[in-house]
Amino acid sequence: MRPRTSRTAVLTTVALAATLLAFTPPASAAPTWVDTPDIVGTGDQVRQLHASGTSLAWVDTANDDVVEAVRKPGEAWSAPIVLASPGATPRIEMTDGSTVYFRVGTSLRRVTLDPSTLAPTAPTEMTASYVPGTLASFGDLPTWAEDLGGGQQRIVAQNGSTLQVVRPAAAVTYREVVGGFAPGDHGQLAWVEEAAGGAQQLFTEHWNGQPALLGDTGSTYADLDFSSSGDLTWVQTTGATPARVRAAQVASDGVAWTAVDVPGGPGAAADPSVGRFANGGRVLVWREQDGGTWSVRSSTAPARGGKWAAAATLATGSGSLAPDTYSSGSGYTGQLASWCRPDTTGCTMQGAFRAPGSAGAWGAVTDLGTVADAADARLGRLADESSPTAWTGAGDDIRISVNDHTAPVTTSQGSTAVALDNVLPATWSAVDDWSAVASYRLQVADVGPRDDSGRLSWRDASAATTATERKLRVARGATRCYRVFATDAVGNAESGADEHCTTAPLDDRDLRRSTGWEAVSDAKSYRSTLMRTKQRGAKLAYSNYPFNSVKLLFRRFPRGGTVEILLSGQHVRTLSTAGAAMREVALPASRPDLGNRDRILQIRVVSKGRLVLIDGVIPPTNPQR
Repeated sequence: MRPRTSRTAVLTTVALAATLLAFTPPASAAPTWVDTPDIVGTGDQVRQLHASGTSLAWVDTANDDVVEAVRKPGEAWSAPIVLASPGATPRIEMTDGSTVYFRVGTSLRRVTLDPSTLAPTAPTEMTASYVPGTLASFGDLPTWAEDLGGGQQRIVAQNGSTLQVVRPAAAVTYREVVGGFAPGDHGQLAWVEEAAGGAQQLFTEHWNGQPALLGDTGSTYADLDFSSSGDLTWVQTTGATPARVRAAQVASDGVAWTAVDVPGGPGAAADPSVGRFANGGRVLVWREQDGGTWSVRSSTAPARGGKWAAAATLATGSGSLAPDTYSSGSGYTGQLASWCRPDTTGCTMQGAFRAPGSAGAWGAVTDLGTVADAADARLGRLADESSPTAWTGAGDDIRISVNDHTAPVTTSQGSTAVALDNVLPATWSAVDDWSAVASYRLQVADVGPRDDSGRLSWRDASAATTATERKLRVARGATRCYRVFATDAVGNAESGADEHCTTAPLDDRDLRRSTGWEAVSDAKSYRSTLMRTKQRGAKLAYSNYPFNSVKLLFRRFPRGGTVEILLSGQHVRTLSTAGAAMREVALPASRPDLGNRDRILQIRVVSKGRLVLIDGVIPPTNPQR
């Protein structure tokens, strides 16, 4: 996140940690722009809160309240929540998780919203001598510059109730401070120092390391940003030449930096933002102003080192593209640039999106809406995987336009491992943060009692449906699995889904029996039947049994007999059916050393004159994905 010293309304982007960048989003349709309902109560600031879900924080110009609205995944936006009423004009400096940092004059304060109750804490003052525009997150600690008086300032980090001095007091003025991540999660801090004579210097520092000078002597610096790619980008002006974008990468040790120029156009650059794309490279986007002509430009570079390519132009036009009317940012699902193109009546909101797999190719520029008076426009990108852009219109609404390329997320319910009623109850539901869930695709797969491959061959159980439950029949001795994929209203479909499986027993009637067995009816047994015998040596068998384990389903009672389980004549286990009376007892028998091959499963009675009641056998449930 990068605070500004010269803006009254900015929304910026938090760089996601490197671990998030490894995330592969679900498959989706072509990115589609959709609008969400307006959020009322806008003011002159709209700032990003955090990347988990979506939040907006702003200052209500009617009464100078610090206000927030939150949206949990799959839910609607909350009503505006007043976080603080400071009694003077505040400015939001940074948001971090559920905490909003704001200043009133030189007083830096923070307030935290409880995400479960949506109740804010009482605002607390962090310092009364804050240097505006210098708040950052360094090693997960809030960090800022303090004015000590007498022309001296210092940089401090708050660790609990303790202040740690990051930069000792010196006769300098801090123009900007930004913190973030570099490759390998090295916490980094960058800042600009201005000496009494006006000369500026750009420094970087690894957490608990030594400051390193970065940049050229005699230049001025602005728009510092640590990006999701691990790069530090900034805008540098030297002499009378137009401001240009520069980018730097840190070595694997987190200490040494290499800085390079980014080729641009003829105008003065501002607001650079760089992110990764899927094949390992980087994409950078920024705005440029050349007199009465504005442009949005982009460049690409390899993931590590190498030159940046010549700038490509996403959009251009006449007039001025002011800081409040441009925003860009990147995360693990892509990169977004949005701006309000000035025209004779106001401005037209536009957006362009670059998906992670597009190897640097931006999608078409899309018109999102209009703002009647360009002075009312405030816009920026929220930290959300769908990369929405938030923008204000006539001072009484906030609109969210989303490049919806993210599929819904389905939650499905499993069942017991054994289906004694031969039914797999399937229930499911899905949420989609931006577009409604339009339909579901139910798939099933079956593994039969004589199939030991365990490989699931999925097939559609029905056409697209809006149903959220179904009872699936499971054949005797078979394993049936199901999974569900949701599709949203703009065609984004899930590419992965939870799988739930259950196995139905083989009935006693599915077993080949020798003499001595009698089939009996019993309404409370599996399939309402049992096999009964008292004869020693009586056998039940099942041919071409492919597994090396089984569960025997039987009736237990005090004077029950004993049976032996065999696989192709090899002893597996001896089981006694004697004990406290109980229906449908299932006990395992296994011989892993036998390996998996077709064999004969046998149940042989080894007791004499004692009753044995067999209800069936349960093959193992272990399908592979």
